[in-house]
Amino acid sequence: MLNDNAPIRVLVVEDEQLIAMMTEDMLEEIGCRVVATAHSLGSAVELAQSVEMDLAVLDVNLKGQESYPVADQLREQGVPVIFLTGFGERGIAERFKEVPVLTKPFTQDALREMVMNLKRGK
Repeated sequence: MLNDNAPIRVLVVEDEQLIAMMTEDMLEEIGCRVVATAHSLGSAVELAQSVEMDLAVLDVNLKGQESYPVADQLREQGVPVIFLTGFGERGIAERFKEVPVLTKPFTQDALREMVMNLKRGK
């Protein structure tokens, strides 16, 4: 699924600038390469169509809009997703129950574990 030798290319979708920057830093510190960051649903949809990535980290709630259209699009492309949310797994739509969820605030270790699980195909 994910190449063992190359850095994992990640799309970050987060409407809160500071959380986006923190997430980018965490990903880079664990050896990933952030290829793009979107702060709105519209830009996330565009980037999902145009950027090559191995993984996407999506905030579920983007200024009142759910990121599920992006998750659907990425699922069709075979790109794994990690959801970020302040509501935990109970706030995730039923059709995405298998998608890993990081509850805000999250740690770098928790993010690393999810990324590595996806890399191993778990």
